[in-house]
Amino acid sequence: MHIDPLFTMTPDTVCSAPVLETGVAIKTFKSKAVPLKTLLSRFRKEKAGVAAVEFGMIAMPFFGLLFSIFETATDFYINATLQTAVTAAARDILTGQAQTANYSSAADFINKALCGGGTIARRVPAFMNCTRIKVDVRPAAAFAGMDMSKPVHSGALDTSSWSYNPGTNNQLIVVRAVYTVPIVTSIFGTANTVIVAGSSWPQRVLLATAAFKNEP
Repeated sequence: MHIDPLFTMTPDTVCSAPVLETGVAIKTFKSKAVPLKTLLSRFRKEKAGVAAVEFGMIAMPFFGLLFSIFETATDFYINATLQTAVTAAARDILTGQAQTANYSSAADFINKALCGGGTIARRVPAFMNCTRIKVDVRPAAAFAGMDMSKPVHSGALDTSSWSYNPGTNNQLIVVRAVYTVPIVTSIFGTANTVIVAGSSWPQRVLLATAAFKNEP
């Protein structure tokens, strides 16, 4: 009986490994099912990739907080520049320049005294959208009774009662100006924000005020 030297069947195995002519057999390995407890133990002890996993867990809150800080700092800067511009524009009323220039309305005052639409250089930064600035100028009976609050009612910005009246000589005047900025990081909360018509983003209302007595 002729036996092929490369393939040999034995009673001990279903199929043995091929036998080379040199007489050395190639070993085969059988896979075994690893218990779940063993896999969990290996996973708990494994240290490779820990930094990547931990960074993935904190990446979103970290970058969200970082952007929120940047956004808040930007709002503080805008509010400061708005206050500086309103203070300078209020002086135009105090000295009578606004009256002489015949500013006819709040829109005219915003355009010429704040946004550089007249002979006065622009007082607010170029990146600020002047259409989002609202101004209220009115006389007051006393400093104590001046209204310097934000015109926010029931979560909405309401400037419907605002007007423009620079007053006369020796009259007390209060100037209020608001500017709305969208809050991109509203996922962290929308407290003290308003909804403005035409925008789907919650808005933060920035307020600048000035109170003074017109010159004689």
